[in-house]
Amino acid sequence: MKKQVTLLALTLGLSNVFAQDLLDKKQRPILPEAKDWGISIDATPFINLASDMVHIGAAGTNTAGLNFSGLNDSHKDYSIAGKYFMNNTTALRGILRVYDNTNTEVAFINKLNLNPTASTWPNNIDPEKVKDMKRTNDWAVGIGGGLEKRKGTKYRLQGYYGGEASLILAGSGEKYKYGNDIVANTSTLTADNDLTQYTTSFGGNVSTAADHDERTLSVRNGKTFALAVRGYVGVEYFFAAKMSIGGEFGWGLGYYRTGRGSKTVEGLDRLDDNGTAFAAGSEVIVSDQKIKTGGVDRGLFFGNDRLNTAAPSQLWMNSYSPSGKLSFNFYF
Repeated sequence: MKKQVTLLALTLGLSNVFAQDLLDKKQRPILPEAKDWGISIDATPFINLASDMVHIGAAGTNTAGLNFSGLNDSHKDYSIAGKYFMNNTTALRGILRVYDNTNTEVAFINKLNLNPTASTWPNNIDPEKVKDMKRTNDWAVGIGGGLEKRKGTKYRLQGYYGGEASLILAGSGEKYKYGNDIVANTSTLTADNDLTQYTTSFGGNVSTAADHDERTLSVRNGKTFALAVRGYVGVEYFFAAKMSIGGEFGWGLGYYRTGRGSKTVEGLDRLDDNGTAFAAGSEVIVSDQKIKTGGVDRGLFFGNDRLNTAAPSQLWMNSYSPSGKLSFNFYF
């Protein structure tokens, strides 16, 4: 009787081992195992590239490479996750996401002629062109870490779930360069020849008033700091030994704080301290004046991986987003 019990226990143990050792044709384990490391990257750009390639005769619009962009080609949205398996079904994971969106606008405007032959606009303008430029940048960095649990060891399909905490830092700003320097009016230049006449308006960078003219040199919006905790569920299909494609969905809760911003301007001051207009040619040129902007904003947020798709720098949940984005996963 004792021998039969021992034999039965041995048989059940071996059955359990063989059930968990899912092998490919070359007898290699298909699923990740204890002490394995893993790397996950966003699969979207590669899927888009493959989709373009199968449309024979149509123009391709997507590229793979290092631009892991999940929304459009105007920005770079990098996502990479690392995992370490403590056993066959439990893993520690860390995630890094970097978002960057930089745009440059260029416009050509007439060069200001400081030695005009006539004082009527535009005869006081040299026909040569100079370049004005606006550069905007929107960025965010998020790091996170947590625990992942897996279900399913007999088939190529594995489900997983877990939780993680995230730390996010984000910011944005603008910089302007102008081809014409600011000049004060002289007796040979009309009042129409203010800085609005020789500065490109990109929308909001040039303003005039009775007492001064002003143009923006730079804008630094307040930086956002956020902390979040997130739960997630996902699934992976292993198409080869320790290689899979998967997707996940998550919801979380967090806190954010956005500080005050600043703006640097330059311009012409047309009135003195008593409010009296300067005489022609004696306006004061003000340069590199820094002004505080906005107020402090803080609050809680609750939602999925990207609550507001119109603001892709909001990496609140710090994982593959928007919800349902696919990933390629490699284990070794």
